[in-house]
Amino acid sequence: MQTSEIYTARFFMPFSTVCYSVRMLDHHIQRAIVTKLKSSDSLSFTELKDDDLDNKLFTYHLKATIRGKFIEKTAD
Repeated sequence: MQTSEIYTARFFMPFSTVCYSVRMLDHHIQRAIVTKLKSSDSLSFTELKDDDLDNKLFTYHLKATIRGKFIEKTAD
């Protein structure tokens, strides 16, 4: 993943449903990604990733949230 990639949240459902869905995500890293994007229009890979996380581990969970259609990659 390049640091210039931008991600946005995809909330096409009522906010209460989004809150429930976020709690149903498989892992705390995935929940953190979606939670960060809930309060921002978009964030880069670097802005989303905590400094103490391994890039490969974070990328795995980032892709899982994309596959689940919770977020989308919007630009390079």
